[in-house]
Amino acid sequence: MKPKALLIYIVPVLLLLSTIYGYNIQDQPGTDLKSSNEYRESVLGNPPVMPFAIGDSCGGTGQEKHDDGSFENGGGWNNTVTDGRFVLKFRPPSYPWKYTKFCIALTRLATGSDSLKFDVVLFDSTGAGGLPGAQIGSLPNQTARPVLVFPAFSWFSFDLSSIPAATVNSGAIYIGIKLDASIASQANKFVMIDESAITPIWPGYAWPNTGPWSTAQTFWPSYRSWGMRTIGQPSGPPPGNSTLVLVHDSTLADTPKRKADRDTLNRYLPSLVSGYTVKIMDTTKTLDSLSNYKTVILVETSFDAANVRYLGAAARTQLKAWLNSGTSGDKKSLISIGGDQAYNYNRTGSGGRDLEFSETFGKYTFIVDNAQSTNPATEGVAIDIGNQRSMTTAPAGAGYYPDGCRVVAGGSTVLYRYTNHTAADTVAAIGNIQSGYLVASVFQDPRYFNGGFGEVLKAVVGWVKTNGGVITGINNGSSAYNNPSDYQLSQNYPNPFNPETKINFIIPSTGLVSLKVFDVLGKEVASLVNEVRNAGVHEVTFNASSLSSGTYFYRIETGNFVKTKKMMVLK
Repeated sequence: MKPKALLIYIVPVLLLLSTIYGYNIQDQPGTDLKSSNEYRESVLGNPPVMPFAIGDSCGGTGQEKHDDGSFENGGGWNNTVTDGRFVLKFRPPSYPWKYTKFCIALTRLATGSDSLKFDVVLFDSTGAGGLPGAQIGSLPNQTARPVLVFPAFSWFSFDLSSIPAATVNSGAIYIGIKLDASIASQANKFVMIDESAITPIWPGYAWPNTGPWSTAQTFWPSYRSWGMRTIGQPSGPPPGNSTLVLVHDSTLADTPKRKADRDTLNRYLPSLVSGYTVKIMDTTKTLDSLSNYKTVILVETSFDAANVRYLGAAARTQLKAWLNSGTSGDKKSLISIGGDQAYNYNRTGSGGRDLEFSETFGKYTFIVDNAQSTNPATEGVAIDIGNQRSMTTAPAGAGYYPDGCRVVAGGSTVLYRYTNHTAADTVAAIGNIQSGYLVASVFQDPRYFNGGFGEVLKAVVGWVKTNGGVITGINNGSSAYNNPSDYQLSQNYPNPFNPETKINFIIPSTGLVSLKVFDVLGKEVASLVNEVRNAGVHEVTFNASSLSSGTYFYRIETGNFVKTKKMMVLK
């Protein structure tokens, strides 16, 4: 028996779906999966209304895909394979090109677990005749979950930005997955296949056991493309993009509070900064060249795991040199956000203590680790004047440590104060204006705020712009909320949640909006929006009190924009 399994619709059902949805299906008889009783009972007994997909499918600028958006089939290995691999060829539109994200579409039978373990792998194209050659990079020990039951399927995305080999200077690269050696892990799991006749065949390869690499058509004759896609960009900031965002590496210490900080940032930053590059960091990382950036936004999570707690000495040296390279006609700007940055960079005994970074550039000295725990809030002083932005002492992921700091004289100004302190006492945010650079330090994690972080971020970004800094697409720091240029669906916040969470979305033009919630089987459990909405930013509250604990998905459809994200109800 060949070491394979093939996922495909039964012909009568497919003919109906082809009529309704335009699928072009090629039957392949005699496959392992088609003869499965489970397949016959689930698909023939309960024919789906339409395929359902969830997850990040690598949409947006810099996308490279070779499928037509529909997947009629899926390929996997049977229980004779302990080293199974699938890769797709990717060829950049220009050089040098940095692949920053890899996405893969997966499905399964109902039997067994809903997760699949594998390494994301990268190969060069030095094999005979341009086949996959040497493995040049990997993201080991990844888990995809939940994998939906066929004909539904799940998209999963993986950050490639930390892999040096993801930057391609010439030729092509192969990216895909190497399955976990455990047969039980891969049982009844499949990579989606596009079999549409209109799709040009794109080089995809498969490797069972000791190999060799064979074309996907060797095992799946109607193959046109794997369900694999990428996002990339020219190496260095793309044209017109001068803003760099630095966030913690979530693969090193996967803590809920860091995810909550990242989710909160992602709710608001896209509506303020139209183009930016995101890179991950840890305490040992040396940053890529900063020479082409004008603004750096650094987001740190309070008292995070030691290996991702703060910028290491080498990265701080780079950042200080970059700030000092600024001139009155070409100012550099640093926005540093995090509840423990003073605790990390100024406190005696801290492994990251750096008085030049904290006192010369940041203009702050550390005073207290928890500046306000009763009715916590910050109030605008030099910006967002007089407006109070409330916080919670029990933020998502826990860890409430808003630093209280004292101002170092010489170009500094108080941006925010805590409402239980004066501006001359223990302050909440400090700005430093120098001839060649600007530094704004905000001493709270993004997730601390009860919905007010967006206003804080908008005010700080506006302060940078007003004082001569450059931030891509900011439009004076005020009207980006009201005049968005692109569609956005933000991660719900808080997440996980019980029973309520908020979902933000942005639409650039007035139109019909559908926002629905589905369970893991693709069944609709709530309709949150089904009406015409005006252009702008919108927030919807979802109450899940009637739902049980578990994973759910929310999907927006408006104009030509469709996006799905995952949320977790935890009771």
